[in-house]
Amino acid sequence: MKKLLFNTAVALGLALMAVAPNAAQAQSDDTFSIATPIEPDTLDALKTRLPPLVLGTMTNINEPLIAADANGDPVPGMADWTILEDGKVIEFKIKPGVKFHNGDPLTAEDIKFSQERQSELNKFYARQMASFDHIEIVDDQTIRFVFKEPTPGFLRQRSLLIASKKHFDEAGEEGFTQNPIGTGPYKFAGYKFGEYIDLEAFDEYWGGAPEIKKARIEFIKDDQTRVAKLRSGEADLIMHAPMESVKPLEGDGYNISGVPVHPTLAVYFHTLNPKAPWSDIRVRQAISKAIDGNAIVDGLLGGVPNRFPALGPEEIGYDPDLKLPEFDPATAKQLLADAGYPDGFTMPMYYMSGGYSGIKETAEAIALFLKPIGIDVELQGLDQLKSVEMLRELHNNPDAMMVGLHPLTIASTPEAAYSIGLSFATTSPFSLHNQEGVTEPIVKGRVTMDDEERGELIREGIRALYENVIYIPMWSSVSVFAMQPEVSYQGIPRTSGGAWLRINDIEVDQ
Repeated sequence: MKKLLFNTAVALGLALMAVAPNAAQAQSDDTFSIATPIEPDTLDALKTRLPPLVLGTMTNINEPLIAADANGDPVPGMADWTILEDGKVIEFKIKPGVKFHNGDPLTAEDIKFSQERQSELNKFYARQMASFDHIEIVDDQTIRFVFKEPTPGFLRQRSLLIASKKHFDEAGEEGFTQNPIGTGPYKFAGYKFGEYIDLEAFDEYWGGAPEIKKARIEFIKDDQTRVAKLRSGEADLIMHAPMESVKPLEGDGYNISGVPVHPTLAVYFHTLNPKAPWSDIRVRQAISKAIDGNAIVDGLLGGVPNRFPALGPEEIGYDPDLKLPEFDPATAKQLLADAGYPDGFTMPMYYMSGGYSGIKETAEAIALFLKPIGIDVELQGLDQLKSVEMLRELHNNPDAMMVGLHPLTIASTPEAAYSIGLSFATTSPFSLHNQEGVTEPIVKGRVTMDDEERGELIREGIRALYENVIYIPMWSSVSVFAMQPEVSYQGIPRTSGGAWLRINDIEVDQ
């Protein structure tokens, strides 16, 4: 496995004291220990209220219908597929030997059940499937997804997770949720709310029996507690390693692996209220020039995240002509004066707390950068679910006075036309603006099969956002896995809903 090396300086005073790796102190039994800050909101991954809460871990149990290669591109997993009728029909044929954890074979009825349940109970998935029409079962092993329009994003997003219809019929809603059964490489073995989930290898897994036979995923929100568990040998691998700890850990011999994934952290302006100072583009421009994003990333976050104006170079819709805002406090001050705010103003700013490393630190740094130009920032942290609920409440609210530091779906997602639309199309429940020129090309891009044509439509929508400073990009996430020296793992980039941990892909040197 290749390591992603981070060579940028780390902020002074943030590094932990060096402690040599101590694998000998790891769990004495054969259980592989993992620590993550994110706990699933439900054990029924098909009905999550927020996909990032389940996709990182629960896909070991309920894996997606569609797999991904090392670059994050869709490849056949449990089923092969054929695209028919210019992208309006996708036919899946289940591979021989695919079984659920209870021994039942996977059938087309299970896929149909999973599609219907996830569409009904998962609002994010339902939005992804807006152009879905119906399912056709050809036989026990063959099923067709029929769409009203071509839908290239269905394969790329890989969002449909598979569960057993028979298990639901026999166990009922409560039993189905409390004892998840899937086709993934690991079986559910136990759960304690707020503490951990236990997994056992499924030796009849269609992709081959996993080498790691037992795993425990502990839910530890505090960044430095996860690092301490790794250093003490209590954890074999930690997810979402805090950015300021990456360089010290790598220097002390721990293996480090990073993958570009959702989200892009950005200042997102609610511009529907004309009384808000930031409804004036000059104020938004001033704020963009008053924040030194490079200083935040390189000095505070150890150089770990990427910085893109919008999409990354490898993504469909990337625009090389877009540039990051220049740090220019003098011009920022003048722009505020030109807009009628020579003495500044007070600005409430919400940020998402928990789940993603570096957000709180970035929010505090932004407040410091805006102070010299006269903007007093009042910070308020919200947990992940409350943050999403707040966006829904403020959508189309003309009286709201809100600026958020939000993890937006911009760079490093599976399908840019969908992800940009989720954050910014005025038809989305999360949009906070009415800027012209954004929604139409993005929505059209969702149903355009040709990559070149889709890319130009995405660029058109992004340019409207960029030129009107609807958001200010701070950084695009690189999710970091830190692990003991004998452990290696390379995650999949651009996965839906953030970083996924595929335990059966972890390698341990004996």
